[in-house]
Amino acid sequence: MAKMLDINVLSVDYRLAPEYVFPTPLNDVLSVYLWCRKKYEKIYLSGDSSGGNLCASVCIVTSDKNLPRPDAMILFSPVLGNNFQTISCNLFGHLPSLSLLSTMYCFSLYSGQICHLTSAIDNKYISPNLECDMNAFPRTILISAGCDVLLSPQLEFAAKMKRSQNDCKHIILDGAIHDFIIYGREFERYNTNILTDISAWLRKKACAGMYAE
Repeated sequence: MAKMLDINVLSVDYRLAPEYVFPTPLNDVLSVYLWCRKKYEKIYLSGDSSGGNLCASVCIVTSDKNLPRPDAMILFSPVLGNNFQTISCNLFGHLPSLSLLSTMYCFSLYSGQICHLTSAIDNKYISPNLECDMNAFPRTILISAGCDVLLSPQLEFAAKMKRSQNDCKHIILDGAIHDFIIYGREFERYNTNILTDISAWLRKKACAGMYAE
């Protein structure tokens, strides 16, 4: 990512659940972001899966607290919603890349609360799709896997961004599975094309990037 986009990338090693539940991981990423904000003119947040969730949540926190805002956001297959009965849950909840049961289990570990199919944790800092003001988010490029249990909330997020006339480029990769970005040569074509698109989207402006896995 650093090589293809020609930017500085800082990988954030935030503390993990279940030893550290919400909001500790979010506060860790926020602290690193605010540290970077003092050193770089532009900051682009990026993350995949739970890291994408934390990036979106950082945007909400900075908006609510009137802190300096990120300049853009790049999300790969992020966790955005709190509904476990979506179309993508029904279609792809059995896939081993990320099953519905695994999603609910990880959600429970992070939130510190037991999640069930019919129960939802109504906290926008855990589920960014609950944010009503989409202006909390900077211009965003969202990359979704076409066969992902998390796809439906990502479609909802992109639709809400566009309805609010916020700049959001949404790319859906047909046939890709959750976390394809880390699967190496099996998805090399996907990753090369995506990073080329991101590079064009960023227009090669000088910036610093924060990435959370």
